[in-house]
Amino acid sequence: MLERYIIGLILFIGFSPAGFGQVDPVQKIVERVSGDSIFYHIGRLQQMNRLAPANDRTCTQYLLETIRRYGVDSLYLQEFNADYRGTFSMGLPNIVAIRKGSLYPDSVFVLGAHYDAVNWNSDEGYTQGPCPGADDNASGTSGILEMMRLTGDWDFQKTVMFVLFGGEEFGLLGSEYFVSVETRNGTNIYAMLNFDMISHDLYEGAHCVMIINDRISRNLARTFIATLERYTPDLEYMEQET
Repeated sequence: MLERYIIGLILFIGFSPAGFGQVDPVQKIVERVSGDSIFYHIGRLQQMNRLAPANDRTCTQYLLETIRRYGVDSLYLQEFNADYRGTFSMGLPNIVAIRKGSLYPDSVFVLGAHYDAVNWNSDEGYTQGPCPGADDNASGTSGILEMMRLTGDWDFQKTVMFVLFGGEEFGLLGSEYFVSVETRNGTNIYAMLNFDMISHDLYEGAHCVMIINDRISRNLARTFIATLERYTPDLEYMEQET
């Protein structure tokens, strides 16, 4: 299911299939998506301490090294201090990787996922105990990495910004900081897709994509659904409007 979901996401963004010649780019995507690659990264990430704010940077370095292998035009960290349960501290930074668009470089499409995890106990609240966070959200993070692996030799028409957020579990802290920075920079972000828990087994084994959108993103969701229906017709989906 993860493989077909990522195929739909890539086709939805829009690209120029450089290097593919006359070969159907959809078929090339099907051939290149690797479940082994996705689950390899999930397995590696769930072994690392990704709890905020008392974490190390092993996971950050692992992600940076992986992204460098896949190739980007620019790669940097966004460090931020945030309020973790009444204590200001520096947790995991945002990781920002950019591939510049060839036709519309000033128009930006953001693909994001948070890579921090949290251990929640209904009696104790947030704890610092072991928490693999395989579905929430090593799955979304690994989905981003797989898309980067697949598109390393593609010529995107618009700039694609891949962002792995820190501090999500304590109140969307990393994404809030990212928005504040890009607003100050005047970045023209025309759309964003958030990969959150894309392997969560909510329906006991049923393969289903949950598409959550609001009034502002409704047209984007329509386009995404049309893409899924065209290229992955056997993948069921549910839409939730907020």
